[in-house]
Amino acid sequence: MNKKRLHYLEQTLITLQSAYNDLTVIRDEEEHDFENIPDNKSNSELAEQTVKNAEDIDAAVYDLGIVIDILKNIMSTKTDDSI
Repeated sequence: MNKKRLHYLEQTLITLQSAYNDLTVIRDEEEHDFENIPDNKSNSELAEQTVKNAEDIDAAVYDLGIVIDILKNIMSTKTDDSI
């Protein structure tokens, strides 16, 4: 991989890692909100949506983690490409 693409990939990886961290915080906050819903609202639409949000964000965090791992693998096998 040439230096220009390698640099661009590095910057993209930094952005994705930041998004991963942000999504993890958001997911944790949603889970915390669900855990603190009053008992009288535990079966409400709000409670259901909060759980769904946390689960969906968790799935995104998982998938993004896979993407980050793939890109890190590419970075660790840097090759000089003159094309």
